[in-house]
Amino acid sequence: MNEIIMTQLSPKTLEQMVEKSLIKILKPFIEKLLKGNDKKKEDELLTPKQVADILKCTKPTLWNWEQKDILKPLRFGGLVRYSKSQIDEFIISREHNIIELNKKI
Repeated sequence: MNEIIMTQLSPKTLEQMVEKSLIKILKPFIEKLLKGNDKKKEDELLTPKQVADILKCTKPTLWNWEQKDILKPLRFGGLVRYSKSQIDEFIISREHNIIELNKKI
């Protein structure tokens, strides 16, 4: 049977508890991504549709991010591709920014 224990926490204590929990949850994923980047294999190239699906955004959003130097695709003639490692780094940086924003609240 699950018990619910009610206690008073200061905002700072709650913030520390949430941060600790997030780090515990995200750390294995980040380490896995970083280990994958250490491998000497070729970086997988993704289509704009694949990247839009991964990031849950639209292809025009990807184009806007390219114009703002947020993401840099590779161009081969008329083909546009994104490196998977760049997308992984983008995801990690966004998660880090969310944690930093939550610290400021």
